[in-house]
Amino acid sequence: MKFGYNGFTLAEVLVTLGIIGVVSAMTIPTLMQNHQRKVYVTQLHKVYNELSQAIESYTASKNAISLKEARVTDATGIANFVSSQFKTVQVCDDKATPCFGSSYSTISGTAMNTDVFNPNSSNGYCFTAAGGYSICLAINGNLIQTYIDVNGAAPPNIAGRDFYVVGISTTQNLVDGFTVIFAIVLYEFTGQDVNSIDKSALREEYAKNCESNGLGCFDKILNDNWEMNY
Repeated sequence: MKFGYNGFTLAEVLVTLGIIGVVSAMTIPTLMQNHQRKVYVTQLHKVYNELSQAIESYTASKNAISLKEARVTDATGIANFVSSQFKTVQVCDDKATPCFGSSYSTISGTAMNTDVFNPNSSNGYCFTAAGGYSICLAINGNLIQTYIDVNGAAPPNIAGRDFYVVGISTTQNLVDGFTVIFAIVLYEFTGQDVNSIDKSALREEYAKNCESNGLGCFDKILNDNWEMNY
């Protein structure tokens, strides 16, 4: 009995490799983009958790129930908070650069307003942490406008990817999306308890600004249970 083996011809091998190449070219970019989105969200979640823990730790160390009671109400208070709670590798004081990139854009490709990503203020304090992320904290009344770049000054420097705007209430010891501004306004002018406000609905409304001006992206990620669905 004779046994034989009919192998693939060179033409068949080339056709197969060509098909694999086309499929790879179509799917790999999407897979890489999805992976990068997950990386950004993971980094953001890490910063969020560390910032939340730092607030709880600092207020507890001062026997206070809020950042305002702990005297985090100006640049000096922020500096004391940061120096005691974060290991920093670079401090930029009230200038965003070089802790942050020199410019930022939105997902839609428009430039971010310089007042947003570079809050040059006597009440601002910017730094890069040992974890590689950068944070800029700027006092604005009872709100700490917080700017986060999850990978420091490195690109892509796009709001909603590696750059986010977050609001921290100094009166409620509450880390939330930038929509916390509305909650504070309601609290200060109507006396309504911030914790009774439907912040999810506020975030959902504000998240619509994500692609247009970059200010609602953090809210959108929170509303989507820490998923970057855009």
